[in-house]
Amino acid sequence: MKIADRIRKIRGNLSQREFADRIGINMNTLRAYEKGRSLPPSEVLENICLNFDASPSWLLLGIESERRQESSQPTHQENCPRCTELEARLDKEREEVRELSKELRELNAENRTILKENGKLKEEIGLLKGELKARAAPTDKATTDSTESTASARKTA
Repeated sequence: MKIADRIRKIRGNLSQREFADRIGINMNTLRAYEKGRSLPPSEVLENICLNFDASPSWLLLGIESERRQESSQPTHQENCPRCTELEARLDKEREEVRELSKELRELNAENRTILKENGKLKEEIGLLKGELKARAAPTDKATTDSTESTASARKTA
C-alpha cells in the first residue's frame, strides 16, 4: 500500500473538500496526493496525523498500527497548555452562546405573544370607540334639543 492509498484510507467517508479543509490544504492538492502524483510535505503529514489520530510510521511507511498508541504519543493538549486554556474558554463561550440563544428564543416567543395581545387590544379599543360615539350621538341631540327649548322659553318670558 502506498502513501496515497493510506491517505485515502484515513479520509474514509469524508469528502475530499472536508478532508482538505481539516488539514489546511487545497482540494486539488489533496487529489494529487491521493492519485500519487505528488508527495505531501511534512507539515501536511503532521496535520493528517494530528487531526485524524494516525500513526506517522503507518502513514509514511505502512508499518505499525494505523492509529497512534495512546501511551507513546502525547496528546496535543498535553504539549500545549495554552491550547488547553483556549479550549476551556471556547467551551465557556459555546455555553454562553447556547444560553443566549435559548433566551433569545424565549424573548421572541414572548414578543410574538405581546404583539398578538396588542393587536387584539387595538381592535377592542376601536370597537369601544365606536360604541362610545354611538351612545354619545343621541345624548348630544337630546342636549341640543333641551338647550334650544330652554333658550326659546327665555325669549318668550
